[in-house]
Amino acid sequence: MGRKRQKGKIRGNQRNQASELKGLPSKFLKAELHARALVNSGKIEEAIFFLREQCQRENSAPILQSILGFLEIQSGLSQIGLERSKNAAERAPNNFRVLTNHGSVLLTQGYASEAVHYFERAIKKNPKLKETYLKLANAYMVGELFDQAKLLLQNYNEKHPKDVNGLILLVETLNRGQNFDEAKRVCFQLIKQDPSKEISHFIFVDLLISEGEIKTAENYIQKLKISHPNIYNKRLRLTQAKILYMRKNYDLSISFLQEMLLAQPGSQTVAKQWRSLMLAAGYFKKGWQAFFEEPSRLAKIKELPHRVWQGEKSDTRTLLIRGAEGIGEQLMYSQLLPLAQ
Repeated sequence: MGRKRQKGKIRGNQRNQASELKGLPSKFLKAELHARALVNSGKIEEAIFFLREQCQRENSAPILQSILGFLEIQSGLSQIGLERSKNAAERAPNNFRVLTNHGSVLLTQGYASEAVHYFERAIKKNPKLKETYLKLANAYMVGELFDQAKLLLQNYNEKHPKDVNGLILLVETLNRGQNFDEAKRVCFQLIKQDPSKEISHFIFVDLLISEGEIKTAENYIQKLKISHPNIYNKRLRLTQAKILYMRKNYDLSISFLQEMLLAQPGSQTVAKQWRSLMLAAGYFKKGWQAFFEEPSRLAKIKELPHRVWQGEKSDTRTLLIRGAEGIGEQLMYSQLLPLAQ
């Protein structure tokens, strides 16, 4: 296995991708259809259990093994899923969907160059399936082969001018390759193609922010608020709050989010950003109390064998950090240590 790079995303919904794996021999078709039905119903664990039973049988179809490996990867069983997917590709070296699926699995695990190899093999077996070209371009990008990704996507967009997915991936490729001016140009092309598409405007705003053009991004959102009020939704308003924070207008950003909370009291996305901003702005006691009162945490907090810190000064110089969701929270909460000491 080659050197690992940044892990890539499997583009598209995992259910759709699993359901793409067709072409089974007739005797396995019923099993494949049943597995797809379980996946499409969100019953991933049941689908895994069912497919494992099928794959234990002698001469089981590689395509079933391939689907199972993919689902195991999505369920966190990375090594098992990777080995199973690899074995399926070895058993069916001419099945383009098995090859494509293994390429996707490799990409999620950070093996971009190996993913490229399998996507290229899949395209040779079936050059008509356009989604495989996007997967290959994505693997090029993740592997930092920006010129190859750019050329492939330009050709793809010429052949499929109405498919915005190619343009969206091209913008990301150009941005990662630090070709900002061309990325902006493609973004404008994307917006011109269909000004009503929210995703095009979101991508452009994110592009401006990533390049440090904060004021331009802020002005663009204000223009959208007037010209396309239907697009000016929660996501853009959260981005506005983020921009205010980046410009160190903490109190204004907090007030902005508080207004959003009043308008959408049940929005956990807004509430989470507000709580984080309270801590980042230095309102430790109030921000911590908001985290403490979050419904999803209350049950866990009640189970703790020690008193929970309320944001006050500590008599001792020790503070136990226990993150409810992993190391990310522990790192964030560790910033509160100076207050407790």
